Amino acid sequence: MDEYFCIMKKAFTFKKYTHPKYNWRVFFPDKNGERTYKPFKTKSDAETFRDQGNIQATNDGIEVASFNVEASREYLDAHKLLKPFNISILNVAKIFVKSSKELEPFHIDIPTAISQFKEWNTAKEKSTNLENAYKLYMEDCELKEKGKRLKEDQKSRLNRFYKRYE
Repeated sequence: MDEYFCIMKKAFTFKKYTHPKYNWRVFFPDKNGERTYKPFKTKSDAETFRDQGNIQATNDGIEVASFNVEASREYLDAHKLLKPFNISILNVAKIFVKSSKELEPFHIDIPTAISQFKEWNTAKEKSTNLENAYKLYMEDCELKEKGKRLKEDQKSRLNRFYKRYE
């Protein structure tokens, strides 16, 4: 366990730099694990940031190390499921929370929202414009062998309606 703490202490390091305004830089891993830095004017500010970062890294490490086997397995399984989508577990959690909050006023959950969207999209794809609806209706009247007077009446009314809204 002591080896772990030594590694974590080196997560945040600082160096003196020649810069007109910022003479100190603290280097640390960003959320993607890439090395990045933050500039500081004074050595004491850089040391404070480094020390706080190392304390947080150590605390995070202890928390991760204290995961039970089930939690560790769930994390790994979730990580494997998300890998093809190139998205982190944290981003998925943020999206889930944001989406759940946005859906809360409608009293539905995410799977229900997805299901309703799919139904709406299917109906939208089947929808047609007014001209096609008119033609389909008139063809339907012909197929159902409606009376001549009814067909003429429908044709007259629908023609006026169609011309008004085309």
